[in-house]
Amino acid sequence: MLKTKSDIRKEVRTRKKELSPLVFSEESNLICNHLELFASNISSTHKVQNIVAFWPMSDEIDIRPFLESTYNNGAYHIFLPVITGDNTMEFRLFEGKDKMAQEPQFGIWEPTSSTTLTPDQISDDETLIIIVPGVAFTPCGDRLGRGRGFYDRILTAFTNTKKIGVCLSCQIYDKLPTDPHDQPMDAILSPVLIQK
Repeated sequence: MLKTKSDIRKEVRTRKKELSPLVFSEESNLICNHLELFASNISSTHKVQNIVAFWPMSDEIDIRPFLESTYNNGAYHIFLPVITGDNTMEFRLFEGKDKMAQEPQFGIWEPTSSTTLTPDQISDDETLIIIVPGVAFTPCGDRLGRGRGFYDRILTAFTNTKKIGVCLSCQIYDKLPTDPHDQPMDAILSPVLIQK
């Protein structure tokens, strides 16, 4: 019998707590390397100017080294999510970790920039890379989020995207319960699965 979304969220929380700091660090570094290669590969065949990513919460895979190195080399503009209401968020320009503030509701660090990325700013010949966190993923691209639907709502507005789910090895499941509004990923990057 397929587990419920609630049961999977509880199970993943337990799995993450059992993960040693060393394994967490090693897996995060591995994914940062894969993200650099993935972005480079897409850019070799598509026009890529912007990358949407996320500043990780304490229990999420740590992609900060990728964000900072990508920002420092200036190859792309990086945008991170900012919560703007109870059920809405937008993507704002990342201008370095010194220009971020902690959002009070969930404790997420967000860019303080006023520059946003909207669907109409993406040209028809441009591919937008979106790096998406989640609670759990499957090899075929199904994603289970935290339950608020922030990403599912905003991703429907963007076209010409490559949606990349990133996670720790303990977050990969063979099957997940899904609903019609759940947005699938185009690729999954985890230490035990590189699916493109």
